[in-house]
Amino acid sequence: MLPAISIRLPRQIPAAGILFGAEMQTTLLLRVIRYSASELNYNSKMQRKIFWTSWTMLGLLADIALPFWWGMAMSIPLGVLCWWFAYRSGWF
Repeated sequence: MLPAISIRLPRQIPAAGILFGAEMQTTLLLRVIRYSASELNYNSKMQRKIFWTSWTMLGLLADIALPFWWGMAMSIPLGVLCWWFAYRSGWF
């Protein structure tokens, strides 16, 4: 079971202007997600595979479709795009 943190909201939130009635008790339950070492290891391996596979495939496509120097120049933006896709997008 994950640890839970209970937060009670005030009856009125000034920024949003939302009123809560006396009978309404709103409780937010926040759960702290803890990953095991095997899950983190799997995630890092999968991100690495996604990065290198996507960069290789897009690089080969650019090398075939573009002239040599344009293909070489496209490798850097493609590397940034693949890095974002694998590591920063949160999809893997």
